[in-house]
Amino acid sequence: MVTDLLETLAEIGAGIGDLFGRIVESVGQFFYTPGTGDTPGSFTIVGILTIAAVVVSLSMWVLRLILRLFKLRG
Repeated sequence: MVTDLLETLAEIGAGIGDLFGRIVESVGQFFYTPGTGDTPGSFTIVGILTIAAVVVSLSMWVLRLILRLFKLRG
């Protein structure tokens, strides 16, 4: 009885893990197109714009941090 329960829970966990893996894979294809054979993969325009947005956001955050440090100094 306990073994059946544990097997059922293991199947449910494996199903959830498989679903999560498929979701990540499908979202990943939205940002990156994998290569085939000798050709390398490439980012889609959405992936490029996402990377650019992250770089701009991090740059603004660092700049704001540096400006706050100057304000704290007096």
